[in-house]
Amino acid sequence: MLLKEKVSVVPRFQRAIRIDTDFGTASALEGFICPESLKQSLDQICSHIEATQQAAFTWTGPYGCGKSTLAIAFGAILDGPSKTRNRNAKYLAKDLVERIWSTLPPKSRGWHVLPIVGRREMPHTVIAETLTKLKLFNFKKDIDQLTEEEVLASLLHICEQDTRHGGILVLLDEMGKYLEHSAEHHQDIYFFQQLGELASRSNKKLVVVGILHQSFEEYAGSLTKKARDEWAKIQGRYIDIPINIAGEEQIELIAQAIQSAKPPKKQKHLSQAIGQSIIKSKPGVSAEIIDGLYQSWPLHPVVTCLLGPISRRRFGQNQRSIFGFLNSAEPMGFQDFIKSNEYTADISYTPTDFWEYLRSNLEPVILASPDSHRWSLAIDAAERAESFGALDHHLDILKLIALITVFSERSGLEASTKVIQQSLPELKKAQIESGLKDLEKWSIVVFRKHLQAYALFAGSDFDFEKAFQQAAEKKPETSALNVLQNTVKLKPILAKRFYDKNGSQRWFNINILPLSELEDSVHTEPLGGSIGQFLYVINDTELEDQDTEKICIHSSCVNESWINVVGTPVRETRLKEYADELSVLDHIWNEFPELSSDSVARREIEFRTELIQSMLQIEFQKVFANSLWFVNGEQEKGIKTIYDLSLCASRLADDKYPSSPIIKNELINRDKPSPSAVSAQKKLLKHMVLNEGKPRLGIIGHPAEWGIWQSILVSNGLYQQQDEQWQFTDPEKKNLARIYPL
Repeated sequence: MLLKEKVSVVPRFQRAIRIDTDFGTASALEGFICPESLKQSLDQICSHIEATQQAAFTWTGPYGCGKSTLAIAFGAILDGPSKTRNRNAKYLAKDLVERIWSTLPPKSRGWHVLPIVGRREMPHTVIAETLTKLKLFNFKKDIDQLTEEEVLASLLHICEQDTRHGGILVLLDEMGKYLEHSAEHHQDIYFFQQLGELASRSNKKLVVVGILHQSFEEYAGSLTKKARDEWAKIQGRYIDIPINIAGEEQIELIAQAIQSAKPPKKQKHLSQAIGQSIIKSKPGVSAEIIDGLYQSWPLHPVVTCLLGPISRRRFGQNQRSIFGFLNSAEPMGFQDFIKSNEYTADISYTPTDFWEYLRSNLEPVILASPDSHRWSLAIDAAERAESFGALDHHLDILKLIALITVFSERSGLEASTKVIQQSLPELKKAQIESGLKDLEKWSIVVFRKHLQAYALFAGSDFDFEKAFQQAAEKKPETSALNVLQNTVKLKPILAKRFYDKNGSQRWFNINILPLSELEDSVHTEPLGGSIGQFLYVINDTELEDQDTEKICIHSSCVNESWINVVGTPVRETRLKEYADELSVLDHIWNEFPELSSDSVARREIEFRTELIQSMLQIEFQKVFANSLWFVNGEQEKGIKTIYDLSLCASRLADDKYPSSPIIKNELINRDKPSPSAVSAQKKLLKHMVLNEGKPRLGIIGHPAEWGIWQSILVSNGLYQQQDEQWQFTDPEKKNLARIYPL
């Protein structure tokens, strides 16, 4: 019997809550138990409204921490008639519900709740759509024509005129989508300032809760400092309440999420041992944690303890949560485990399994996160252990110590001898003792007496952040655009359609350059036989975007024998920032020769470099898709990707060479024919002089010269049979290959 027949994930935890479609449905809150930390978040809202009348809030927390479900529960006890509200009150503590009703009186019909999920759209438009959908306001014009002021006025009108409802509760889930949209299109977010101010002046009739994964500042990362400061000021209109449930609460949620048959006795002993160890090292932890670890089978208790801290890591927020892991079918993941293993009394998803899962699926993002140094130490430790001839029990012990060292922060879990023995019951005590001695002898782990626990031996004391700062101060003034050019690796743009039609290769060079060098570049003839150049201009001056655009238009009109196509981004970019960081990372190798003997630090820098290179290329693609291009003073439309440049190049080549002959023979239709092509050409010329009048010019078989003769002379009617005699003839004026003008 496969384990999946005994174990499953409760349906409520198998999908993310979507508040706009799930609000008001019975299944959305079915089985929901509100942790104490989330109750405190609602209590804080009441405290702020009562004390200051402030009614605009943001909830900020990682994926999967329950923000959306909490929003539905909050709305459910305020929405609808008293019968409905009382039915939904069971999901929150009675005293908390009473306090919320006291702070925000529902009146006879409850509050109007606007459950909104963010998308890349103007926020006032989406609020207007929701008001219309709920039939709360009848707008006199199309929604997409409404101004921000008109939407705010509609909210105020409802609050003032509707006396049977308590007010309006606006729940903006995925609020970050609006912020991303605004940052990408360089739009201001003044609407959110107006919305926050309106809520705080509404006398508790309008409450706004925006749900975020990170702060406003993080979403504004690509904007200017002035814009970022403005965003920070607007966020100040909202009281931010962190949403992040405690470690023991996360264990309780995991236990609720996993539905299984009665866990085996082995799990009970493990849970008691690990739970007691945590309670001893972390005062204040309830003994209920033991039952949570027990009910989380088939997860090993150590894995259950680590899932919570890992979900709070920065890399864990990359669409990763506890429930994302439980539902993921990735290799070595939980679903893969229960579908691939037979049920036995001893089966469990061990720390070794979890180590392999992290290495297989998350290693790149871990190495690009603040945990990169410790994870690099862990990888290096495993590799060194294998080089010393480590056996399976050595590696099981090491992986357990590594996971606890890297991820157990604030979990109360320490890699003590007792915890190691309890976590690996399949190993004999003598094996564990000898294994630990070997790992210490190989300088892979070290025993910390003050903690009475083992940790990874810090074989590297390289301080990456300090080294980066030092290298940044000492690196030569290398142009960031040179780094950008080398990273993006732009190749000459071939006029492919022109080549396919005419057989002639025409191409354009492409260069990324600062605005300050544009004037010289348009007057400098491109190298390598190209017929023109695409010049992608990055503004390195204090000029505004409009002035930059005017300079690009003027430069595209320069009258030279080659073609100048000038492009520039329409929004501010992080290209220079990424390129600067890459140049610093490159300089670190020169500044710190000790890296040659420090594999941990090398791995950290290499992965950081790969990440920034990837981010730069992604940023370049986004920026390129939103750029303006000009040729001869006119905007060249339709260029959204590098591939679109080829179409533009073909059109420009057609305009420049309208009478280009069609010669479809790659042997000789090129700037520098190969030696074999030159030889074939000479042989053909000799046949033309000596064998005129003969069929095939006397060429026997199908050598290279026959191919040239066939594709150029015969196909264009330059050598043909007339009156039973083969002879050379003049090209016809109507010749489609355009030989006559030549």
